[in-house]
Amino acid sequence: MALVVRVYVLTLTAGQPVWWDEAEYLIEARSLALGTPDTGFYSGRPLGLSVAMAGLYAIGVGETGLRVFVGLVALAAVWLLYRVGRRLVGTHAGFVAALLFSVFYIPVFYGARLLTEMPQVALCLLAADLVTSRSRVRTVVAAPVLVAAILTRFPAGLMAPILLAWALASERARLLRSREALVALGIGSLSAAPYLAWAWLHHGDPLYAFKSWDRAMPSMTMSERVAGLGAYARWLWAVLGWGPGTLLVVGVLLCARRVIAFPRLWRAGDPALPAATLVLTWLLVPFFYFALVVRPVLDRFPVLALPAVFLAIGVAAEWGAERLARGRAFLSSAVVVVVATMAAVPLFLSADRTVRQKLTSYGPLRDAGQWIAAHSEPGDTIMSASVAQLTYYTVRPNVRFPRDVGEFVRVLGDAPPRYIVYTGYESQPAWLQPKLVELQLQVVARFPPVAVPDVLVLSSRPAR
Repeated sequence: MALVVRVYVLTLTAGQPVWWDEAEYLIEARSLALGTPDTGFYSGRPLGLSVAMAGLYAIGVGETGLRVFVGLVALAAVWLLYRVGRRLVGTHAGFVAALLFSVFYIPVFYGARLLTEMPQVALCLLAADLVTSRSRVRTVVAAPVLVAAILTRFPAGLMAPILLAWALASERARLLRSREALVALGIGSLSAAPYLAWAWLHHGDPLYAFKSWDRAMPSMTMSERVAGLGAYARWLWAVLGWGPGTLLVVGVLLCARRVIAFPRLWRAGDPALPAATLVLTWLLVPFFYFALVVRPVLDRFPVLALPAVFLAIGVAAEWGAERLARGRAFLSSAVVVVVATMAAVPLFLSADRTVRQKLTSYGPLRDAGQWIAAHSEPGDTIMSASVAQLTYYTVRPNVRFPRDVGEFVRVLGDAPPRYIVYTGYESQPAWLQPKLVELQLQVVARFPPVAVPDVLVLSSRPAR
C-alpha cells in the first residue's frame, strides 16, 4: 500500500512547481555541486538535505530524480515505523501505525516535496530503530544518524530526550555506567564537529544557524502558549476524524496508565514500560515544544510526533482487537485489518485532495523563470521578491528589491537588472507598483497571459 501510494503521488506531482523553501534547498544543492548561483538561500537553514541532493546533482540527477529520492526516503520512514512498532508494541500495532502513517496527508504531501520534513522523520525513525534494537553497535551508530537528522531539520534534536527517556525506562541505572552510551555520545560529538567548525569559520559562531531561528520563538504570555496546545489538539482531531481520533485517545490513556504505574513497573522490570514511555514522550514532546515555544502554529511543524500518534492508535486497535477476539489469533488479525482499512481510506482521500489542491501553486512564477532563462544570458541579474524560486528556474543571480525607492532608482541608473519581476505571491514594497507605473517600464511577458496576471516580467528600461 505504501509503495502504491508513493508511486501514484510521484506520478501526479512529477511536474509541480517548487515552493520558496524547496527552491532554497535546491539552489544550495546545485550550487554546491555545480557552482551555479544560490542567491536567495537563507544561511540559517540546515544543510543536510542540500548536501545529500548535491551528491545527486553531481552525478547528473535532475529534479525528477530528486523527487524520487525524497519519495524513497518517505517510503523508508513507513517501513522503519513498522519495525519500531512491531518490536515495541506488537505486530498488529506496528501494522496499523505504518498503514495509517503511509496514507496520512502530511507524510504523503511532504513525501512529494523537496523539503526536510520527511527526511528528518526517516532519520529519527532510523535512530529509534537502532536504539531500541538493544544492540551495542547499533546504539553507537544511532548517534551520527541523529546528528544527520538534526542537520537536516533542527527540531530533530527533540528526538534525543525522547530516546533518552526510553533508555532510562529500559536500562534503568545500568544506563549511567553503559559503555556504549558514552561511546555513542563521543561519536555523536565527533559527527557534529565538522559542521560546527564550518559554521564557526563562515559565521563566527558554531551555533549561528540554530540561533538564527530565534525569530520563530517570540515572547508570549502563558495563555498564548496554552492556546497553541488547543490549536494543535483541535487540528489533530479534525484531520484524523472521530474513528482514528478516538483510538488515539484510548492509546494515549493505555500508555499513560503504564507510565503512571512507573515505580511498580520500574521495580518489576516490566517490558511494557519502556514502550509506553517512548510512545507517550515521542507524542507529547514535539507538540508541547511547537505549541508552547514556536509560532506560527502550522500543521507541518510537529511532524516528528506523527509516528508516535499512529503508534498510539495502533496500541488501541490491537488492545481492542484482542478483547473482541478472546484469544483467537486469526480473528484478532482480521479485526485489526478491517479497522485499519476503514481508517485508511478516508485518510488517503484527504491526502489526495491536499496534493491535488497544490499541484499548480506557483505555476506562473515557474513559467516566468523558465521564460527568463530562455531570454537572458548567464550573467544577467533579475530583481524580484521571489529570489529563491527565480534563482532556481532562471539559473541566474537574483537580487531583492531595495528597501526604499531612492535606492531602487539609483540601482536602475547604475547597474540595472536585466528584468524586474512583479508578482502577487510575495509581499512587495508599498512604493514599488506606483514607481513602476511612473517609470513606464516595458512589460515584456505576462504569466498567465491575461489582463491581470499573477506575474509580470518587466524590462529595466522604459517603454518607448
